Amino acid sequence: MHELSLAQALVDTAVRHSAGLSAGRIVRLDVRVGVLAGVDVESLTFCFELASRDTPAEGAELRVEVAPAVGRCRACGVERTLETSSILPGWTSFDPEAVGSCVCGEQAFELVGGHELVLMQMELAGDQSSGSGSA
Repeated sequence: MHELSLAQALVDTAVRHSAGLSAGRIVRLDVRVGVLAGVDVESLTFCFELASRDTPAEGAELRVEVAPAVGRCRACGVERTLETSSILPGWTSFDPEAVGSCVCGEQAFELVGGHELVLMQMELAGDQSSGSGSA
């Protein structure tokens, strides 16, 4: 279960940033997880509770936003959300027939979003500070 190592990385990043701000406690983390990142959100939430024990993040809320798969047309640069059913095994390419054509008529899409795991912001006790970083 790689969610435990991801949760630990989120906790470590949040604790490091909060220490630099001399904050006492981390109240909430807002995380963006791509639909193609291979992360089970329920498992990540459970593992976050474990990883945050005995840290300034213990008891913090983990809010997860699931980011869609995004493709960009190589011909004209237009980006659009892709259905995950069009993504082929390996999560790096897609079925052109399932995706269809771009508004410019081409079928030359590349995946540019949906693999991310990003700590977007955090709320600290008695403070509305935010920090960002990748884990």
